[in-house]
Order: sequence, then C-alpha cells, then structure tokens
Amino acid sequence: MEGAEDTETIEVRFTTTLEPSLTVTDKPFRVPLKLGRYGLSGVINHLLNLEAPRPFEFIIKDEFLRETLAEHIEEKGLSKEETITIEYVEALKPPEETATFQHPDWIAAIETLATQRKVLTGAYDHHIRLWNLPANGVKSVIPESDCQITCQGHTDGVTGLAIFSEQPNHLGFVSSSKDGSLRTWSVNLDENSAKTTGVCKGHSAGVQCVDVSPSTISMTSAVDNVRFCSGSWDASILLWQVNPLATSGASSSGEKKKKDGEQCE
Repeated sequence: MEGAEDTETIEVRFTTTLEPSLTVTDKPFRVPLKLGRYGLSGVINHLLNLEAPRPFEFIIKDEFLRETLAEHIEEKGLSKEETITIEYVEALKPPEETATFQHPDWIAAIETLATQRKVLTGAYDHHIRLWNLPANGVKSVIPESDCQITCQGHTDGVTGLAIFSEQPNHLGFVSSSKDGSLRTWSVNLDENSAKTTGVCKGHSAGVQCVDVSPSTISMTSAVDNVRFCSGSWDASILLWQVNPLATSGASSSGEKKKKDGEQCE
C-alpha cells in the first residue's frame, strides 16, 4: 500500500555508557523505520526532555548508523521482527579554529607538549618554532615574530619532531631534516633560549621522519639516554642512542653519531 514504508515501525532498545542524566529507559518501544541519525537524535532529546537539543550518534552491532533504519536493516540482513539494540553516544562537534600561527614556508612537522599549552612546529625555512597556545575560545592570528623561541641549525627543511623530555622550565626534543641530519635540542623555557646538544649524521639522503622510544621519554626530569629511530629517502632506517646531556654543542663531523646509528635492513 502506498505510504506503508513511511508508517512501518520496528522495536528498538536504547543503551548508552553516558552519564545518568543522559540515559533513557532501556525498555523497548517502537520507532519508525524511516528514521535515520537525526530522527533518532530527536527521539533521544525528547525522552531526555533536554532544554537545549544535543546531537547523538547511533551504533548497531559495532557499526555507526549512516542511513535510515530501514536501509541499515536491509543492508545488514537484520530481521524486522526482532528487537534492535541501539547504542547512542554524543556526537563530536566539528573542530573550531582558535588560532593561526603564521610561517614563511611550508609546515612539515608539529608536536604538542603534554603538560603545557605549547606547540612545536618545523618548517621548510629550516627553522623550528615554539608557540604558546591562546586561551580556549580566543581566536587570534599569531605572526611569526610572536613565537616564543626559534631554533636554528638545520640547513634544509625540517621534516620531523619528537619530544623526549618535558619539565616546567625545560624541553628536550629531536628533529629531522632534509639536510640528512638529526639534531637533539635543549630548550630553556625560563630564558626563552635553545641550543643544539648533538648532531646525528649517518643517512646519505634527506631524513623524512623521526620517533623516540617511549621507554626513554620523561615528563619529570632531563634524560641522559635517548633512543630514537629515523627514516630517510636513502631507503634506510637508523636506530640511535644519544646522551643529550653529554654534549654542549653541535658535533662538526658527526663521526661519533654516525657510529651510533644502526642500519635496519
């Protein structure tokens, strides 16, 4: 009969792991098969009697609902005669832009600090910059000149960043570059100063990425033994073990660092 699909219903039971104030009855009841995510979200809002509507997502047998119930049931071969259990979760809001950090060249690497509202960026202008994140809800455009610290040493684009030490007044990290080298850095956050503590040379082409072994990362104190690996356009991966506290400046030849690198085939 014409219009029957619009009035056809199915028995459902809603479940959730959200807080009690966002939990509806788990007793089954019938809803129209024509409903999709937005229609079901309206049902949940009505049952919760919320003053301000909130969006929800719905999961049936570990899959998010992206069509109407009728379409989903037909596609998955489910029975309309059985009670369908539907889990609902809060929908994530679209990301909002809060700040723009201006750079003179392409940004290839970003690393956020775990305990402070700061972010490291590496760009193709050879520089690494440390920025202070603005307060939540504050939209701003931050010019290059307003970054907290600029780290200079690479002679080509910066491609990767990895933090291995973070304290309230100190930051230690390693960077990779198209110049074929990796550098370890010590940043004094009180004095807004940075210096290279080691240069690792062993690749025969640009270094594309770097990552630090989790076992050598410290969020409470400076570390004297850092292990990290690097991947290069020379088709090799090198494993490094470095003491960032043992050197006070960049190695000119990098021979010792070259010996520390272990090529993985």
